[in-house]
Amino acid sequence: MLGDQIVHETIDGETVVINLDSGSYYSLEGSGADLWSRLLAGESLNDSAAALAARHGGDAAAIGAAIAAFHRELFDQGLIDAEPTNTAAVEGYLGSFEIPQLHVYNDLRAHLLADPVHDVERGAGWPTVYPGR
Repeated sequence: MLGDQIVHETIDGETVVINLDSGSYYSLEGSGADLWSRLLAGESLNDSAAALAARHGGDAAAIGAAIAAFHRELFDQGLIDAEPTNTAAVEGYLGSFEIPQLHVYNDLRAHLLADPVHDVERGAGWPTVYPGR
């Protein structure tokens, strides 16, 4: 499900995912972190939608559409390798379910992609990366 260049960790309810190929990192909280753990556990989109609809008092089809859109975003960012089959517009009652948000950060890209042996300025040490890297 995950590429071999994807690492992740959940700390205090926030999941941080790093794509070592692109140098981007991501933050998932709330429903996004919950869905990430369900995805890693192999739970199907339909099972996730049914469980979350029961928990949040919302419409399973609407929550399923939100989950599918979230999976599409994860796929588009290269975080998962299984392409979602369909993404419909989110319509219907979500109850207390919050649409998951994927926060993308690129500010550490140069450092995440740098080779700490070959890409640092001599004498300056890590994490000083060659200009233009």
